[in-house]
Amino acid sequence: MGDQSDLKEREDKLQGMGTSLLRKEDAKFIRGQGTYIDDIKLPGMLFGAIVRSPYAHARIKGIDKSKALACPGVVAVLTADDLKPVNLHWMPTLGGDVQAVLADKKVCFQLQEVAMVLAAVSLLAENPDPSEDEIRHGLEGNLCRCTGYQNIVAAALDAAKRLQAAR
Repeated sequence: MGDQSDLKEREDKLQGMGTSLLRKEDAKFIRGQGTYIDDIKLPGMLFGAIVRSPYAHARIKGIDKSKALACPGVVAVLTADDLKPVNLHWMPTLGGDVQAVLADKKVCFQLQEVAMVLAAVSLLAENPDPSEDEIRHGLEGNLCRCTGYQNIVAAALDAAKRLQAAR
């Protein structure tokens, strides 16, 4: 009989699958004090938006970036062609194979990622007329490490000019 109580006691201490766990983070979220990823604001941070295909199967004949680049604050529009020169157009998966980061030549499923639009809204809001050095300094701590992208500084300068022209 003592063996059964010892077994029950050991099972209670393990608290494995099927056991309720005390969640420590809930209280701050219930009170509205939690920090979500969208709440994080860093100096010079770029904001990204993924453009997805509305089609389940389609051939990509070309991507016209001009309208997106003409929007105030837009720094860059990345497609598979932009990722190829830096060998970032394919990424490894957990299954041990590789997968396209952005669709190239053909869309294989609906909502597949086709492009990424990057905007420096907060950087340009802080300083609407930045110098090249100020842009480089502002992008130093960027989460996505976009500072290695060749045209990012020129694009930010161009976005600043377009913002000034729009005012």
